[in-house]
Amino acid sequence: THFVTISAPRSMYVMASRHGVWPDQDELLFRVRDDGLPSARIVGTFLDEAGRVVPEMMVIVVAENTTLAPQASPDPLTGAFHSDLVPPGRTQVYVRTPGRAPFLLGPRVLAPGETWDLGEIRLAPEGTLLVRLVGDAPPGPELELLLTTSFEASFAGEGFERRSTPLRPGTHRLYLRGGEYEEALLDCEVQPGQETVVELALRRGWRAPVAVREVKLSFDTGQHR
Repeated sequence: THFVTISAPRSMYVMASRHGVWPDQDELLFRVRDDGLPSARIVGTFLDEAGRVVPEMMVIVVAENTTLAPQASPDPLTGAFHSDLVPPGRTQVYVRTPGRAPFLLGPRVLAPGETWDLGEIRLAPEGTLLVRLVGDAPPGPELELLLTTSFEASFAGEGFERRSTPLRPGTHRLYLRGGEYEEALLDCEVQPGQETVVELALRRGWRAPVAVREVKLSFDTGQHR
């Protein structure tokens, strides 16, 4: 079997695709709306805090209704970024750099033929989050700390103290789960260039049995029995 994709000229975005295609099978028909063809652009300049070009930065333009998000890098001499032709619709720009916190720009709903000018984007100094867990005994490895605002962030350490990877300044939502502990959510404010310390109390959760029974549907009357 083969995987067939349809892309427009001068664009890396997949507008239609089909899995499981066999040679010599019936003719394939793909339909792509005229107003959905890639015609928008995204431009901008990415620099660090001191106005210098950021090496190894990767910019990913994520457009709705497509199955491929192409990656590109800003110009290594100027930091200028120019996307391929982008389909109109809800669009986000995801930026990641080794050793630094990733971040999202947008979303923005692009009109056909529109140019989204990001302007000059400066990387802000990151901060970190130190979580001090309060409880009777150190939690085991089954306990997890997550940040719902940054799916790539992680925490290192064990016992009562856990430290995050670099984070963008702003409000982050901390999520605790795992083991026999009650789940918890906590909003934390990360400051640029600083380590923010937060305390989170560990509370034992309640165990509850769950019973499952079969429910049959009668197609004659539409009623449960």
